[in-house]
Amino acid sequence: MGYPICYKIRVIETQTNPAAETSAQQRRLLAENRELRARVLRLESENSMLLARISELVLKLAAETNHDRQLALKLEIEILQDRIAQRNREQFGSKSEKRGRPEDQRQDEATPRKIKRTGSARTQQPELPHTTVRHLLDQDAQICSGCGGKLYTNGDKCERSERITVCERVYTVVTDEKQVYGCGGCGRNESAPSPAQLVPGGRYDSSIAINVAIDKYVDHMPLNRQVRAMGRAGLKTTRQAMYDQLVALANLCEPSYQAQHDWMLSAHDMLHSDETSWRLMLKGGSARWWLWGLAANDGFYCEPSPSRDAKAARQLLRNYAGGLMSDAYIVYKSLAAQAKQSLLSVDDEHTWRPAFSMYVCWSHARRPFEQAKKSYDEGHVILDLIAQLYAVEARAKQQARGDPARLRALTAEFRASESEAIILEIDRWRAKQLVLPGTKMAKGLGFLSNQWSELTAFLKNPDAPLDNNLIEREVRTPVLGRKNHLGSHSPAGARISALFYTLLGSCRLVGVSPLRYLHTLVERGLQTEGYVLLPHEFAAELAAQS
Repeated sequence: MGYPICYKIRVIETQTNPAAETSAQQRRLLAENRELRARVLRLESENSMLLARISELVLKLAAETNHDRQLALKLEIEILQDRIAQRNREQFGSKSEKRGRPEDQRQDEATPRKIKRTGSARTQQPELPHTTVRHLLDQDAQICSGCGGKLYTNGDKCERSERITVCERVYTVVTDEKQVYGCGGCGRNESAPSPAQLVPGGRYDSSIAINVAIDKYVDHMPLNRQVRAMGRAGLKTTRQAMYDQLVALANLCEPSYQAQHDWMLSAHDMLHSDETSWRLMLKGGSARWWLWGLAANDGFYCEPSPSRDAKAARQLLRNYAGGLMSDAYIVYKSLAAQAKQSLLSVDDEHTWRPAFSMYVCWSHARRPFEQAKKSYDEGHVILDLIAQLYAVEARAKQQARGDPARLRALTAEFRASESEAIILEIDRWRAKQLVLPGTKMAKGLGFLSNQWSELTAFLKNPDAPLDNNLIEREVRTPVLGRKNHLGSHSPAGARISALFYTLLGSCRLVGVSPLRYLHTLVERGLQTEGYVLLPHEFAAELAAQS
């Protein structure tokens, strides 16, 4: 995979004349060879690191579904490939005899060589239970196929292979027998306590509600489909019964849902915000509601609202005082402007003064130019410049190697030394453009002009991202759910959906099992009223145990 590393080392022909061995020319050549060899080793190490990074990016690209992120990954791969090629060209020239074996040569310097994929290793399954089944021959089959002799077991020697099986979900009716105890003194009878349930005295175990929530809000299976699947497995129930279980589970999770909102606003210096439509199905028709969302790398929160106005935004942001990345929705900008004049009302009891710093998404900035490039050649220029901004960010991340402090320092350094110059070039380019009003190119230029201060604010904050793609990925889950189960039948149902999208989406961000998280939250919540367990806290618990 990748490009061959070619070396040019001057060969010294050892002379047979002993007197010539000590000549100044030969000593110079020997020193030159040593330097070349050291440089070769250095290049070999650096190129190996670059090739390893390219392999990592190829795997990420194969799994990525976001179009803009795909473009960024492709760009980074091309940059790394060109870096390897440029180093080889600078050191060894362009002559074919200096490029190694013919089979390793690139066909075209302008076309990056495609990275060959090797066969993938078997995926490990650490979370699945493992069992071993010993397979034996029947007595009448223990005959050698070669000579017909009797076969005997060869000690503990076995041929081993793995297979993964699946068992159908099994629903079981459990009869709880609570032992009755009689008092020898007064004759009073007492019985053992019943298992704690979401609905006291209810027929369904909490595991039913948990699995219904996972199926609906993680795998987007509507309740009617779940009920049909349950019927095939032998469980006779109704959609209403399952919804009642979701309501009971949501009531237990409500304190954690509210705490997630508080934590998102208080514990983060940078948040992403976005809104997506939500359907409220009412008698006689439907109403358009909205899901307002906040996201960080370690958490997600969303809440329903009947409107997309400033009041809903104030309810979402409250007194948040960090950085806010958005898609340039005008509400955020207007709130910041109004707050300079007076306090704003959240509701009858609370006032609010927004103190967040605004940042606008470069991914949104580039979209109209991407649409315009087919008919307007200058569109390629701005797209290339924006791509350079992403390349700077990618290089900082690569060199940081997972160290947050180093990433922050490198980001600040690279933005000051490189990104600022790119921004100046973008500014000069947009000032020179003359386009017809109403065109896609004019739309893109208008976006740059109207949002310029917010688009360039990232230069002064190494914690600020370039785009709003993080939350756009997160709100995709509610969007998929909306398409599958059409929305909610009441405002209360919309809030339940937002609750589960919040908690289960946060589980995905911190890398914990939503199923395991809900089981733990329910188990503890049934013992302690108002119990709160946030996904990132649960992830920390699991990490401490491992």
